Amino acid sequence: MKIRIRVRSDIMGERFNEFPAIYEDNSSCMKVIWKDKFEGDTEESIFEMNYNKVRKELVLTRKGPVKSTMTFKKGAKTRGTISTVHGTVPLEIDTATLMVPNAVTNTLKIEYSLSEGIENTYEAQLIF
Repeated sequence: MKIRIRVRSDIMGERFNEFPAIYEDNSSCMKVIWKDKFEGDTEESIFEMNYNKVRKELVLTRKGPVKSTMTFKKGAKTRGTISTVHGTVPLEIDTATLMVPNAVTNTLKIEYSLSEGIENTYEAQLIF
């Protein structure tokens, strides 16, 4: 199903930016895919947010000039990576909050910290 998604990340100091997206939802997972082009990038990145309802775990991937995979599970430490032309950096992710869209809200919110001392709040609003 085609929808729109509004996303923002505290790390980037962003306001909400809105993009067309593809949304899929079934009994075991929810998936949203969209494209974004960051300032200075030569090409768009493709983002995929995949929430496993059984494991209560969300994987956010980015493919493009920067590649990343980050796994979020509330109250757990998980792993991820960020790859650029300069190399790949392993990440340890500690997720404090993982709120996913449901019957009450169309908002995804992740509050997490990385082993490098970086803290972030990531929000995505699904617009049907």
